[in-house]
Amino acid sequence: MFEEIIELFWKIIKFIIREIVFQIIQIIIFNIGRFSLLLITFGKYPKGYVLEHHYNRICFAGIFTLCLVWAAIVTY
Repeated sequence: MFEEIIELFWKIIKFIIREIVFQIIQIIIFNIGRFSLLLITFGKYPKGYVLEHHYNRICFAGIFTLCLVWAAIVTY
């Protein structure tokens, strides 16, 4: 009985930690994508409502930017 309570408590803690880490990674990827798009478009995209409507596209740009940086580092 006591072991089941501890196991349940541990599962809840792991779930909370996993969600927090996932949210942090998602925020970092979003901001990298936003910065890279602002840099490429000289500050014109993304602004305003586009931030909410194109969230997935901005995150994809962040992942793409990280892949390009990683490829550049690997080649040198």
